[in-house]
Amino acid sequence: MMQLSRRLGRVGRACLQAAIMATIALSGRRCNDLTWTSAAVASNPRVETSSHRAAWGLRVSPRGESEERISRSEGRSDLLRGFLAASLSLALAAREAATARAEVPERQLIIDETKLVASSTEKYLDGLLRGLQRDTGLKVRVICPPAGIQGDRKAFAEYLRPINKDWGVDSSTLVIVAEERNKKQRNGQQGRPLPLMTIQAGFRLQERFQYRLTQDYLLGCADRFGFPTTVNERGTNESMKAATANVVAVMFSLVDDPNMRYLAPPSEEEVSTILKRHGL
Repeated sequence: MMQLSRRLGRVGRACLQAAIMATIALSGRRCNDLTWTSAAVASNPRVETSSHRAAWGLRVSPRGESEERISRSEGRSDLLRGFLAASLSLALAAREAATARAEVPERQLIIDETKLVASSTEKYLDGLLRGLQRDTGLKVRVICPPAGIQGDRKAFAEYLRPINKDWGVDSSTLVIVAEERNKKQRNGQQGRPLPLMTIQAGFRLQERFQYRLTQDYLLGCADRFGFPTTVNERGTNESMKAATANVVAVMFSLVDDPNMRYLAPPSEEEVSTILKRHGL
């Protein structure tokens, strides 16, 4: 129990305590219902008792309670157990969110090794990512790795290891990876340009926003802002700025409205409205 208490922390313990109090209230209501039934039987001989039911040929438990009463009691017990389990899950989620908010890394949350964005844009995007994590606990990171390193899985993994540690990247993190690349041809020549970015959401983040943070949105956002034609027209700086702002706005919106679902990127006007609502 002490280990669970330490894991939950202050926020999680508060949520769990509220859930337990609600459960006790439900249990008390159940006891009150049974007390009321007993009093009613004593004061009103027309109220059916277990002996009456036995006389009418209904099956009765050894304790004199009807199977209907037992079934109802078991159903309530199952409900209470389910309520406690769900409450514990919510408490743990609250603890994780509170921890994420409290542990915004000191290291800048966007790393640009190939100068895809201007220094002013780096500062702006870092502020967006910090604001998102501070207000919601959600973690979004942007990385523009050294050119060509993604082609070597081992080298890329080694490159990412210290960054992921500093950033606190886990299965609840969304990462935008951007690099100017061309498709390799068999003769060794460079082929057509590939999309500028990929957007990858951890599986726990997808579980949390199941059916709301869709693959259609993630792929559509990367395609809208990272398609070679768009990048040629807008430049890498504006493309990265728009894509990151779009993702941050969507994360805010998913938390703000539990009924919101994204199948495609919202317009830049919608993004601006959402960010302004959060002071960004």
